[in-house]
Amino acid sequence: MQKPYAAIPKPTWSPWGQPDHAEQPMAGIWSIYTPSHGGFYVSAERRKDMPAEWLAMSFGGKGKDGWFEEDVDWCMVCLAFPDEWKAWRGSAGETDLEAAQRTMTEWVLKRRAS
Repeated sequence: MQKPYAAIPKPTWSPWGQPDHAEQPMAGIWSIYTPSHGGFYVSAERRKDMPAEWLAMSFGGKGKDGWFEEDVDWCMVCLAFPDEWKAWRGSAGETDLEAAQRTMTEWVLKRRAS
């Protein structure tokens, strides 16, 4: 059984600028889009269930504050909550998980090693 998480209010700010679109695909997780970039905001409650190492490895360490950018750090959100991710993404969910694992290996872990 999945752990229940609380829904959180829509963020009105992001590190990438003012959100022009946002959706909460999972309670406590917002997908944020701005004119220039985007990513995910993950609640403090959910971040407690993510590996602390991942939060630190996120771009600029922004994961510690809940921000995961869309190009690379999205994989941390996907891998931390795979069942909910698959429920949200439907038929694309399994492919997303495979891509998330490759992204973690090829980008996040390599970035940390360099």
